[in-house]
Amino acid sequence: MFLRFDTDEGITGWGKGSSFPHNAQGTLQIVSGAQLCMTLPNFYRLEHAMTHISGYNRFLTEPLNFHDGKLTLADNTGLGVEMDADEIERSSIEIKWPENLN
Repeated sequence: MFLRFDTDEGITGWGKGSSFPHNAQGTLQIVSGAQLCMTLPNFYRLEHAMTHISGYNRFLTEPLNFHDGKLTLADNTGLGVEMDADEIERSSIEIKWPENLN
């Protein structure tokens, strides 16, 4: 999908396109960003990479509900998703920081 601007609006058209919110890329980031944006009366688009969705779903007990490029949010409590604790544990790594970092 490509975004097309109305060239009759000149620089104003480009300004409208530059105001699309951008997702920070991550399982909870896309859900929390979408939840926040759903409260904004003039919000209609959140930029994100569809190629990352399978990676997001890996850490959830139920996959995100995308259809035709649109995310339908669950009406569960909190952010509406449940994280898969076992998958998070399996994917965790231990980082050994140098002792002299203060």
